[in-house]
Amino acid sequence: MSCFISFGFDAQITNDFHNFRNNNPELTSGTAINKFWYFIHGVPHFFFDYNSNVVNKLQLVVDGISVQMPPYIESLQVFNIHSSADGVDFLELDKQAKQMSFKHFKLHLWVISCWKLLELQV
Repeated sequence: MSCFISFGFDAQITNDFHNFRNNNPELTSGTAINKFWYFIHGVPHFFFDYNSNVVNKLQLVVDGISVQMPPYIESLQVFNIHSSADGVDFLELDKQAKQMSFKHFKLHLWVISCWKLLELQV
């Protein structure tokens, strides 16, 4: 099972980095340098408007109900874990998860949308 699936500018950054790594294996030999290259591939998306048009390409349905997404959304991510970016617990759910016993754990999916790289909506 995957940890998350992503649509939009962040998926494009990941795809660009993946292609770069396949074409330049000698430049992507370690974790730190890979993070540098990933950052380099993401910089244009931070400064320039790359309209991924996610809202017009996807329909979000939660529990059978269609959810209208704001028109400015440039990325949509669905997680089955509550962390990303090297384990950053951006929903601060790790504290809650540690307090629950495993038998009480329920499967949750978190849907996160982004506008540029500065704004998150959960």
